[in-house]
Amino acid sequence: LDPLMWIRTQIGSDRTIVGVSIIALTFLAAVLRIYNIENQSLWRDEGISYSLSHQESLPDVFSTLANNDLHPPFYFVLLYFAIELLGKSVFALRLISAIAGIILIPLGYTIGKRLFNQWVGLLNALIMTISPFLIRYSQEARQYNLLALMAAFTLYFGIRWYQKPNNRQLIPYVVSGALLIYTHTWGFFFLAALNLYLVVDLWLNTSRRRDLQNWIIGNILIGVFYLPWLPAMLQQLDFRTDWITTTDSPFQLLRLTFEYWTAAARATPFYLLIFLIGVLYLFDIEFRPFKISLGKNSGKVMLLIVTALATMVIALVLNEFKPSFKPDRYTIVVYPIFTLLLALGIVNLRFRWVMLGALFILMALWARKDLYYLRDPYKSVARDVAADLNANVKPNDVIVFTPDPLGQSVQFYLTTDHFMLGYANWTSLSDWNIDGWVDAWFKDDLQPTTLTLLDERLTGDACLWLVYAPGPISIPDAESVTDDFLA
Repeated sequence: LDPLMWIRTQIGSDRTIVGVSIIALTFLAAVLRIYNIENQSLWRDEGISYSLSHQESLPDVFSTLANNDLHPPFYFVLLYFAIELLGKSVFALRLISAIAGIILIPLGYTIGKRLFNQWVGLLNALIMTISPFLIRYSQEARQYNLLALMAAFTLYFGIRWYQKPNNRQLIPYVVSGALLIYTHTWGFFFLAALNLYLVVDLWLNTSRRRDLQNWIIGNILIGVFYLPWLPAMLQQLDFRTDWITTTDSPFQLLRLTFEYWTAAARATPFYLLIFLIGVLYLFDIEFRPFKISLGKNSGKVMLLIVTALATMVIALVLNEFKPSFKPDRYTIVVYPIFTLLLALGIVNLRFRWVMLGALFILMALWARKDLYYLRDPYKSVARDVAADLNANVKPNDVIVFTPDPLGQSVQFYLTTDHFMLGYANWTSLSDWNIDGWVDAWFKDDLQPTTLTLLDERLTGDACLWLVYAPGPISIPDAESVTDDFLA
């Protein structure tokens, strides 16, 4: 039996098969990303997203981000309007990420089709649909899924211009590129990597050097669009990021990246093998007699490899000077390329039943992860903690969070209005400052000042409620500071 032939006889043309499949996959992606979207409690970073976006006005969002965060404003502006339109709810906070995850499916198909063919595009859409990594970030109120979407749009419009260069084709690339760097600073790394390949390719092709001028102008326009945020970004670059510091080597960070992408440490070698077979799409290989040569699609595969690899290399190099590499989050910017190379790897297996077998294993492993995640998700217990506080805290009681970012997520669910203190960085959530976070832990007068403040607030029969998460804190030696405070 030939499965594809059987489908053709039942449905008709390839175009109909692909069209119906993309609609079905997009619908399935929507179900997987919306299902139980409110089931998980907000965790720390999602609480921070809410605090940064829930402001009196849009200018307040910009100023709060510039003074208290490391990221550019595009996602938080969208979140501000989502809260304004839909109100304060977990659904409203996570909806933007879910929508971005849904749009990635037809976009992933379109990129695969434009670079290779409709079957590679369809396979890429299928892989994206069931990816636990993308599903997870489709249900998190952070900018990571939007980052993947903007990177995919930038890649697509860049490819489209490269294949048919004209000014009209350049406009959507400029817009998507600007939105990419307004979503996350890793967008700069992606743009630099994409340009590394395309600029060199256009320069080496003497007949296309006039196109190179237009391409450079387009990228200059992206930079011009970013100028309004440039002073804020320079201020953010001065913020300390010691808490991101890792002792992992670049090789270990890459290994962790693949483990997060595949959502299965034990199965990572299988995915890596398929990925490397996708890289072999660079070549045409004959076995009788053995012969190897660059394939007709080698330039397209090289574009993907250089863009993904150079993005990671730039990030790893800069991480040595300023900690900024998070393998479980920021690397999502090149994840659409990873899934496309997986699709190429499966196609490159050549024999249909081998292809179907590899695809079945991939889907089975990821479907198992998806079912576990959607049925028994876990991020934090902030909602349960807040419910306990709402039920038991009395009017004059004081609430202390340590480490201090815990308050960001718990506060979202609190219905009481009490004095709250985050040890060691704030006495009001609006005071929390990411730049001063490291130094705040080690101030000489931190403990006596905090205890004096608590003494002033604890009057009569008032109680002190401590919300404490044991375990290592991002800042080295901060755990011992907490232990001293608790003692």
